[in-house]
Amino acid sequence: MERLEQPMPLLHPTIGSVVEDITLHKRRVVRFREVSGSQRSSWTTYYDNVKVLVFMVDMTNQYQVSQVQVELLNMLSCEKLSGVPIAIVFNKTHSPLALPLPKFYSVTMLHTIIAASNFVIKVFETDFRTDHGVESLVVWLKDRFKD
Repeated sequence: MERLEQPMPLLHPTIGSVVEDITLHKRRVVRFREVSGSQRSSWTTYYDNVKVLVFMVDMTNQYQVSQVQVELLNMLSCEKLSGVPIAIVFNKTHSPLALPLPKFYSVTMLHTIIAASNFVIKVFETDFRTDHGVESLVVWLKDRFKD
């Protein structure tokens, strides 16, 4: 599996904001800023100079479905993000507690939202605990940062 040139950090829920510099293509350092869902009200303050946006959805948290839809619509209407490629990452999709993706798409009208958007949006199904789907996300991210 193609991986980043350095090990992935231990995975745990983000509290607040975490900044991680990661080396891509053996020479380019890319700064990743992870901002937790609990910090939603401040997300827009981080939108300046964004090159790629990764929107992570914990599929085992079924109570967040309506909030995910609202936040995604807010991001897609934000001028600062115009032209920024977006990865929507459905994480923990293989958990027995996960909301089935067809139900998520139906409830949030995600197909309609993506089709009506002017953004390049790529959807990933992952489980970071088992590495399922992570390789395709890493490849997609690396492609966004090629010189």
